[in-house]
Amino acid sequence: MNGVCSQPNPDTGMDVPVDCGQLALCQMAMVCQCTASLCTVPPQPIWTFDLQVDGDKADGSVAGGIDTHNVHLTRTP
Repeated sequence: MNGVCSQPNPDTGMDVPVDCGQLALCQMAMVCQCTASLCTVPPQPIWTFDLQVDGDKADGSVAGGIDTHNVHLTRTP
């Protein structure tokens, strides 16, 4: 996704920049639920993650719902 995305920080109410892809998955598509420190997947449907974590990056796949997809995650400050 291109562009600049933001969401309110629940502690301060101030808008903070966020990754547009994460925002689309977590808020618009409701695939996951995120806080300032972590993201979780609600119990239904069952999702399975197979990730290899190396420092600030995680690569692997997620299966559930309709199909299996490759994922590449990077921690942002």
